[in-house]
Amino acid sequence: MVGRQFIILFFLDFHGMSCSNSYIDNSEECLTIDFNNTVFAEGPVDPGMIINDCYIQGDCLLISLSYAGGCTEHNIGMAAMGWVKTNPAQVDGKIIHQNDDSCEAWITEELVFDLLPLRYENDSLLIINLEGFDKQIIHTYSE
Repeated sequence: MVGRQFIILFFLDFHGMSCSNSYIDNSEECLTIDFNNTVFAEGPVDPGMIINDCYIQGDCLLISLSYAGGCTEHNIGMAAMGWVKTNPAQVDGKIIHQNDDSCEAWITEELVFDLLPLRYENDSLLIINLEGFDKQIIHTYSE
């Protein structure tokens, strides 16, 4: 009986982290991507951080990532570097995260970023090449 309770609790906890339960339909709820070549080039990167997956919902990019920590608050953002004017346009992006936390708990969280400022002119498509993620992210704007 105890084993079944553990499995059910584990399932509920895992299910609560599902992207379908965190649907974002309003870009006002998303974090801003720092569209700045200098921040992209010089921003701190946590070499131990792992990008688990990325999802597009509405005009937002949801990124599931994991990193070591647990003792201090972490400020994590995203930076992007100018458009590559292909058809469709592309941007290079990366997660900015300076991890000075000496604790070793494995933290997994989901961050949500607004893709509207990355739109090139009136193009309806955008390709995002996210550093540390092995797939291109292809976004079709909702308008």
